[in-house]
Parts: sequence; C-alpha cells; structure tokens
Amino acid sequence: MNNMRAIIARTIIASSVALCAIMAVPALTLAAEGTNCDWPSRNPTRSPLVDPIPYGPFNEANFSNVNGANLTGANLNGADLSGCDWSVERTQPGRVNLFRANLNNANLSGANLNSVTMFLAILPNANLTFANLTDANLARANLTDANLTGADLRGANLASANLPRANLAGATLTNANLFRAIQPNANLTFANLSGANLSLTDLSGADLRWADLNGANLNGANLTGTNLNGADLTGVKGYKP
Repeated sequence: MNNMRAIIARTIIASSVALCAIMAVPALTLAAEGTNCDWPSRNPTRSPLVDPIPYGPFNEANFSNVNGANLTGANLNGADLSGCDWSVERTQPGRVNLFRANLNNANLSGANLNSVTMFLAILPNANLTFANLTDANLARANLTDANLTGADLRGANLASANLPRANLAGATLTNANLFRAIQPNANLTFANLSGANLSLTDLSGADLRWADLNGANLNGANLTGTNLNGADLTGVKGYKP
C-alpha cells in the first residue's frame, strides 16, 4: 500500500512539473529551422509577441503563412531573421521593434512596416520592394544591395544608413531624413525625394535620373559622378545645376 501511495505521489508531482513547463512556454511557437513559423495566440486580439524576445534564433524562418497574425507592438530586438520570407499578403507586422535585427536576404516585399524600428538593423540584399516604411526608423541600418523598388519611405529616418548599390527606383522618400546616409552607386531613378534631407549624404556615382528633388536639402552632399539628368531640382538647397 505504501509503495502504491509513493508511486501515485511521484506521478502527481511529475504531472505538476510538466504542466508548469507547458504553462511557461510563451505563446510564440517556432517550427524547426527552415520551416514555417506559427504562433497561436491565447488572446486573438493581442499579439503573442508583445513581450521582448531578445536575440531569438529565427534564421531561415518563414513568416508568410501565419494566417493574418497581427504583429503590432512585437519586439524582436536583436533577433536573427536572416533569410526569412516575410512577404505580407497575410501578415501585418506594423510597428514591430526590429532594433539591431539581422534581416540579411529577408523577403519583406509588400510588408506593412509603418513606424517600424529598424535602428542598426542588418538588411543587406533584403527584398523590400513596395514595402510600407512610412515614418520608419532605419537610422544607421545596413541596406547594402537592398531592393527598395517602389517602397514608401515618406518621413522615414535613414540618417547615417548604409545604402551602397541599393535599388530605390521609384521609391517615395518625401520628407525623409537621409542626413549623412551613404549611398554610393545607389539607384534612385524616378524616386520622389521632394523635401528630403540629403545634407552630407554620399551620393557619389548614384543614379538620380528623373528623380524629384523639389525642395530637397543637398548641403554638403557628395555628388561626384552623380547622374542628375532629367531630375527636378526646383528649390533645391545647397546645389546649383
């Protein structure tokens, strides 16, 4: 009888420990590396990623099949999201904190990243075509060779960002802050840079053909070898054609 009681007691204790372990698992559930990510939320009206998840191992994760998950307010501070497919036909990762996140080769095509924090983010070769980055903070971000064709960067902060060879063709950068940004050999053809702050920006070798620079600030900008053919330079500050 005593042995039976001991066995029952051990079973109850083990079950309690297992239950506690399950309760401690956050709402975010990550599939194996290289497969889709899924995060069932206990509260469907609240993002399951609102709590900080610093330095999460999300490399090669796929965020495209999350059935309309709302990542508003999510904190992925320092997360490694390299190679992620975060195309956003279904997801809504607006206002996400991606401070210092590694998004190398990530697919963020069409993503709604309004007001996102990407300060110091690592985005070489990232696909941000037609992404909504209005009022985003991309200061000091590494966007080397990134594709931002048609992206909406109105009011975005790109101060001291690295954009060598970045493709910004047709992008909207109205009133964007590109102070001290590094953009040698960048493609800015047909980009809308009206009212943008390009002071002390390195635009050497950049292609700004047919770009709209109406009212832009080019004080101290490096325009060595820059192609401005057909660009609208009405009211430009710091540059005399």
